[in-house]
Amino acid sequence: MPYIPFTQWAAVLEQHGKPPVIVEDRPIPEAVPGSIVVKVLATPVSRYARTAIDGTIPAPLLDTPFVPCPRALGYVYKAGSGTTSFREGDLVHVEPAVMARDDPNVFIMQGHVKGLPSDKTDRLAKGEFRDGALQQYQRVPLENVYHIDETLIRKLGVDLINLVSISAFSPAAGAIFESANLKVCDTIIIGPSGGSFGGSAVELALAVGASVVALGRNAELLQATEQSLNTVLMTGDVETDAAAIPVATPGGGGADIFNDWSPGGVTVAPFPPSAIRALKRGGRIVISGGAYGFLEVPYISMVFNKLSVEGSFMYNRESMIRLIHMIESGQLDIGTGSGTRVRKFGIDEVDKAIVATEKTTRWRSHTVVTPNLIDS
Repeated sequence: MPYIPFTQWAAVLEQHGKPPVIVEDRPIPEAVPGSIVVKVLATPVSRYARTAIDGTIPAPLLDTPFVPCPRALGYVYKAGSGTTSFREGDLVHVEPAVMARDDPNVFIMQGHVKGLPSDKTDRLAKGEFRDGALQQYQRVPLENVYHIDETLIRKLGVDLINLVSISAFSPAAGAIFESANLKVCDTIIIGPSGGSFGGSAVELALAVGASVVALGRNAELLQATEQSLNTVLMTGDVETDAAAIPVATPGGGGADIFNDWSPGGVTVAPFPPSAIRALKRGGRIVISGGAYGFLEVPYISMVFNKLSVEGSFMYNRESMIRLIHMIESGQLDIGTGSGTRVRKFGIDEVDKAIVATEKTTRWRSHTVVTPNLIDS
């Protein structure tokens, strides 16, 4: 008979401000109805992981103790009742936004933070889906699991570990496919474009067939993309940048959409004051980043040019399935030839992974913890 484990290794955050503690005998979670237990191959470590660990992230905190890290790549280990589409051994991607099944306004980010403060949110945060992916086996809601055709991925010659790229593409999918409703031949301005999410938005927009203008302050990163799109090296001077951005659009005619990806930790989003001025009449502003200050918009320009503003947080299931199909078909390249790089750390090297991700994680560059061995 095959060996069936009953306990697992896990990294448990016992107190914000202190490193996670490695526990070697944590019970493997049960597959309750409406859930799937995933054998975790890899979990991406975000650039702001340290703020989630030390409790300085500008969001309501999960009560400790819990297992951190919100996303996962893995195999179905056990499927709870109510599951019809997944079987043990299926390769899957796991998304972190856990919605209350009786109230879509209530949510948490599994293994990460709470949603909007309320008694309902607190109840959800104490439930069976609080723990993240820094463990060998993670219990997740059925609706957060997405099937990946492993046969197609292997035929493309893509290492399985590169599928952690989905974690960067998924928020971008919500912004590009849903909020922006991007079409072939639309012109979209995206910035900052050098981070994991902004860079992924650029790639998705190009795959859709749009004209893309990428904004950034890193000349080296912008130069690496100049063969496939136009770029603007931002100076920080609003007037200078506002004059340069329209010139980079096709025929100097301006853009249909501006998608902002200001990073978490900044108070003021730096690019909107310049980029908004490059929009055509009827243009759309999609805010997808993590700046925690206020967004100022030019009032009279918004009125005269009929501009609209929409926030984009996460995505729907249709967008996720579309994204995964683009990867399975090769339309969206995540192979080594695309420049995708992944640094791997063991579950007992979380501190090293956090240091590495702060230094190196950006567009096409990922840092992961691998609780179980990767068979690529």
